[in-house]
Amino acid sequence: MNRTNFHLLVTCGVACLLSGASDSGVAQSKVATKSKIQELIADCLNKAISNGDIERSGNNVEFTCGSSSAREIYDLLDDKVTDFKFSSNLGTGTSRAFSGVSSGTNQCYRITRRSDGSSADIIQCSLNIYLGILSEN
Repeated sequence: MNRTNFHLLVTCGVACLLSGASDSGVAQSKVATKSKIQELIADCLNKAISNGDIERSGNNVEFTCGSSSAREIYDLLDDKVTDFKFSSNLGTGTSRAFSGVSSGTNQCYRITRRSDGSSADIIQCSLNIYLGILSEN
């Protein structure tokens, strides 16, 4: 599968999966928030494809969202999901896990203290999208 076809397939997969994500009975502000998150995830995916930062694991496509888009997604999830504290080799901070766009777990991380003890404000999102059957043709 060439890069252009893969880009179109992934973009279509995101649009198709996310288009059914909103419920008709949900308040307008929730729909607007979900739409904005979907837009930001699509933007992250396009950047990841452009940079060649896509990992394929079976029918899942995994990619990372950094910088301003990740910060916006993290902030929009504020009142929707519970923060979990974590500690890793990168430092300590909070994590917000969410679903609705894949069969895997999507998480945004905010590192507030680096492993060397210095303060930080780093936000990154790790996202999964299930695309169904992918072939190499």
